[in-house]
Amino acid sequence: MFKKYTYFLAVARYLSLKQAATQLGISQPTLSLSISNLEKEMGVKLFHRRSKGVELTEYGEALVEHATTVHAESALFRNHIQRLQLRELGQIKLGVGEAWWECFVKQTIYSFREQYPDALFHFQFGNNQRLFELLLEGEIDLFIGHEIDIDDLSNDVKFTPLFTDSEWLYVNQEHALVNDQTVSSFPLLAVTPYMSKHSLRGVKQKRILSHQVQYEIDSLYASLDIVLHSDAVMPYTDKMAQWLEQRGLRAVVPTHPKTGIVGVYWRADSMTGVTRSLMSELEHASHRFIEQV
Repeated sequence: MFKKYTYFLAVARYLSLKQAATQLGISQPTLSLSISNLEKEMGVKLFHRRSKGVELTEYGEALVEHATTVHAESALFRNHIQRLQLRELGQIKLGVGEAWWECFVKQTIYSFREQYPDALFHFQFGNNQRLFELLLEGEIDLFIGHEIDIDDLSNDVKFTPLFTDSEWLYVNQEHALVNDQTVSSFPLLAVTPYMSKHSLRGVKQKRILSHQVQYEIDSLYASLDIVLHSDAVMPYTDKMAQWLEQRGLRAVVPTHPKTGIVGVYWRADSMTGVTRSLMSELEHASHRFIEQV
């Protein structure tokens, strides 16, 4: 009955079987048959057939009001069912670094919210190893970050590669490094440095910081402020070059930049249908992003 009412309301709106059929994406004979069957069920004529379209009868006008109410109530019921399903699924718990959030994740979330307006989200920001800890603890379901050098990955934890990146150096516009001076002459700034509260079994700990590091900052925006107003050098992904340069920094490409693989770590035992949908959207968004940079 819901489909018949949908067809009926389309004809009532356009007063043309041809135009209504086009809008519905069905053939005109199919629509005409549906209206005829509905009239037989009702036992009354709903439309007067004219040479240039149709007109609602008195019975048709009465049915418009009823069918519109049924449509609205059906839409409310479907939304209610979707909310119940999402509530059963729980939160989508996503971990992400600030770079990938800016590059492609936040736009993906905006679009995903349009498909799932009642979805519940929990976002956790941090560096790779901290997010990996949270994944193992079950605090998040998946996270986007660099591949971690680990001896034995759990059967429940999977890694899906997305793209490769390089580590460039970022300084302010007037920095002397732009004139080819050595990095060792300047203090380094580490964005979201790794500070583990627990030991990660199997993960090869790499202390990338050295005596040169003067700033350890857990915020990308605060790091940006420090670099703009000091002689600090900030190692960061090349995929953020355009974003950082738009905010006043200058990218310096090392002779032999470090490279890495960025991807999605996820737990096979905690992936729901809606979480898998989000992961698929993130994969597609990352590929579109790479094509643009």
